[in-house]
Amino acid sequence: MSLALALRWSSIDTYHVSVAALTRRVLLSCLAMETALVLVGLMIVPSSLYTFSGIGQPVAILGLLTVVAIIGSSGPISIARLGSAAGASLAVAIGFAVAYDGMLLSDLLGRPLPTNPYWIFVFSAIVAGGWSAYHLGSFAKGVLAAAWALVLGTTLWSIGWMVMVYATWGTASQYAFWQRDGAITDFHRGGGGSLPAFVLQDLQGALFWHPLLSIAIGAVCGSVGAVAGIHASGLKRRVESNRS
Repeated sequence: MSLALALRWSSIDTYHVSVAALTRRVLLSCLAMETALVLVGLMIVPSSLYTFSGIGQPVAILGLLTVVAIIGSSGPISIARLGSAAGASLAVAIGFAVAYDGMLLSDLLGRPLPTNPYWIFVFSAIVAGGWSAYHLGSFAKGVLAAAWALVLGTTLWSIGWMVMVYATWGTASQYAFWQRDGAITDFHRGGGGSLPAFVLQDLQGALFWHPLLSIAIGAVCGSVGAVAGIHASGLKRRVESNRS
């Protein structure tokens, strides 16, 4: 009996490790793809490198992606620390990226959706934090799962968004998108210059700041979800205790 129980827990631990390892591999693969796409942008608009900011922004992005890769691979807040919650982070990240890229694509095609896209960040963080805290009974892991869900999701949708932007580069639909976004107005307000370089640097700015924003939203909204998950888990245990 004890041997069977030991084998069962061993298989569960192995599953948790494999899920975390898979999530880490997905993260590292996505970071490598995002790095490559940032460099592709520089090849599309080489004139963006003629200014200090044009050089500094891609360097800052590549540095940030490197830091994310290091933190995600080892240390006290790495993906390995999530255990089975890594699966929840990965699932939420994929759903988050698909929803966000879907909104961006609709806007790019001239059919912007009448909703604030940042609600997707908030909802995703609450779901990841709540599910993880409920099943693991850990507030800290709930918050960590939410943060990684948004960071990984942001990496995923950034890849999709760069592919969409590069595929429609120079088209009327993309120009209309940047008009709605306000980038064209900012370009003229700044005195003109090279519009392609300005647009690429605007895109690069989003690639740098959104992962940091994801960490902040993940921590705050993930805390809300984790608190709800802990309370729901406690309520479930009390109900089961009363029944027994």
